[in-house]
Amino acid sequence: MIPECFSGCFLHVMTYFDIEGACAVARYYAPSSAAAPEPALRGQAEWLASRESSRNQKIRLMPDAHPGKIGPIGLAMTVGDSLLPGLVGIDMGCGVTLAKLRMKRRPDFGALSAFAREQIPSGFAVREKPLPEALRFNFERFRVLRHINLEGAQKSLGTLGGGNHFLEIDRDQEGAFWLVVHSGSRRLGVEVAGRYMQLASAQAAGTPDGKVPFEEAPLSGGLLTDYLLDLEGASSYAEASRRAMLRLICDGMRWKMESLLSIVHNYVDCSGTVPILRKGAISAKAGEPVAIPINMRDGILLGVGLGNAEWNESAPHGAGRILRRDAVKSVLTVRQLRDEMKAAGIQSPSISAETLDEAPEAYRALADILPALAPTVRVSARLKPVWCFKGGKG
Repeated sequence: MIPECFSGCFLHVMTYFDIEGACAVARYYAPSSAAAPEPALRGQAEWLASRESSRNQKIRLMPDAHPGKIGPIGLAMTVGDSLLPGLVGIDMGCGVTLAKLRMKRRPDFGALSAFAREQIPSGFAVREKPLPEALRFNFERFRVLRHINLEGAQKSLGTLGGGNHFLEIDRDQEGAFWLVVHSGSRRLGVEVAGRYMQLASAQAAGTPDGKVPFEEAPLSGGLLTDYLLDLEGASSYAEASRRAMLRLICDGMRWKMESLLSIVHNYVDCSGTVPILRKGAISAKAGEPVAIPINMRDGILLGVGLGNAEWNESAPHGAGRILRRDAVKSVLTVRQLRDEMKAAGIQSPSISAETLDEAPEAYRALADILPALAPTVRVSARLKPVWCFKGGKG
């Protein structure tokens, strides 16, 4: 059942813009009729649609799309005989894992904040000793194992990182609490992705692609097969890391997990007849559970996918950044963010100059992104934050 707070939000006519390149057309599903793609996003979409690896592929930009380092974030595209590993990027397998907790009483947020600071390394910090989950993880599966700092990878499993990664306690409409962690593959992803971008550059030498920066070089053949297998391995590592953090917190706080939901948004989905690359996008197959974080104030939307093939059975992974990280400080102060979160009833012990760039104002508003989901997701609930912890730089 659609919550009352969503009534009237779904009368929305989808607006899209087709951006033509030399090899394909990229379709951008705009969050509103007035939201033409910004010049930087349009430029990256045209660049992507002009790559040979994009020839005859179905390229879709989600309503939360915004410019990334190399290509668009908020991308769902089919994959043919070649792929640019730089599109997925270094945070391979990044995603969100949610645990519904078996408790009704309000958590001790002071104790939780202290535990998070002491037991969950964030930013660039790693663990002094590997967790049991790290020692059990099969690193031998990686084709590029000799390019992985094994000790560093083991000590990074179960760490949060920085940027938009977070820990959160949310509450649903029935009063149940959820523990949420958003994190990725940490330094392992950096090393694995970096090696494959080097291999792609070497493979492209002597071809028309050989003159492009190594981050923009495509992979094909056996190297592409190896990359997809190692991307799956990095995604498994990222999931193991998120679950390790959930376990640590629940053990430390003496909480019980009732159910788990994991959503990945930086990967290649090889489960269907045609692989789908999702960079800042999630799977939304028919009946599939989805979770879409909006921002640290407005929480997370829950729902089910509609299996819209025109959207590559995909959905936005969030609301989409509209302010550069360095631009947020020109519109908001740390004190204003603290006051804003306090007024919303959210405890956020990590608010500082380092985390100001993750303020709600940096993202599209819930009212903008929610109606744009209608063609691909049936929204059923919203989790509202009551505690949020950001990792700072990392």
